[in-house]
Amino acid sequence: MNDRPDHNELIIRWLNGELSPEELADFEKSDEYAQYKAILDETDRWSLPPLDIDSSYDRLTQKKSKTRSIYWYQAPVTRLAAVFLLLLVAILYFTLGSSSLVEYNTDLAETQDIKLPGLSKVHLGPSSLLSFDESGWNKARKLELKGTAYFQVTKGAPFQVTFLQGTVAVHGTEFEIKSFDNYASIMCYEGTVEVLTGDSTVMLTKGKGVKISLSRTRAFDFQNTSWSRSSTRFNQAPLSVVLKSLGSRFGVKVLSDNIDTQRTFTGAYTHDSLEVALNTVCTTMGLTYEKNGNTVTLQ
Repeated sequence: MNDRPDHNELIIRWLNGELSPEELADFEKSDEYAQYKAILDETDRWSLPPLDIDSSYDRLTQKKSKTRSIYWYQAPVTRLAAVFLLLLVAILYFTLGSSSLVEYNTDLAETQDIKLPGLSKVHLGPSSLLSFDESGWNKARKLELKGTAYFQVTKGAPFQVTFLQGTVAVHGTEFEIKSFDNYASIMCYEGTVEVLTGDSTVMLTKGKGVKISLSRTRAFDFQNTSWSRSSTRFNQAPLSVVLKSLGSRFGVKVLSDNIDTQRTFTGAYTHDSLEVALNTVCTTMGLTYEKNGNTVTLQ
């Protein structure tokens, strides 16, 4: 085979049909023509099957490994979110939906008259909080008290008041609870009152009271069995409790650093005037006081 550039060009021109009749006649007379003609005739007989695009794509996808489908509700993150949502709904139901908590709250120098379901009444003292669940009221009349309150209870389902130092249980009666941090007093004005504190139970009738101090319970009697909304009475109560009650009633700050506040006070102070109330307590206890704005200093 002749590898000269002009010969190769001749072959390319022949394949492309670009030779002139004279050039083609001369090329057909050469020895290489028969060889190239035989190769060309053989390749012309070759044929490829038509390309089926759809079947080729199907075969290609079948060769790929099968992939497991995960629906949106099967994803771990979605499952976790669903569990959290159910938990949130349950919490809201039990804290909001299933509870009908009713609260009454008073500030310094403020009182409130409350009508409970079933016509029972409460006079809530200053700086006090009274709460109960209204949904179960008809079955069990249960309340929680922080502070002081006077109750007039109609007959009916058991009536129960829980305070810091214990519980009072009655059916139909009139009584007063004074509850402070380290002291409580319960006085019965009508009917029968059952006081439960720690492991002890005390039954009170009209004119009977009980004091709870440092987990100790002491009963006492009182003469005037008519409750008054215009005064606050104490029976051998620590002076610290009396002064705290007085400060809440009139909205003042009472300073008692220079006196013995563990001494006990028996008596009552009026709600009409701060000066009159201070004079009553100080005269009884042999004290003096100095008032400067909303601050009272005892000496």
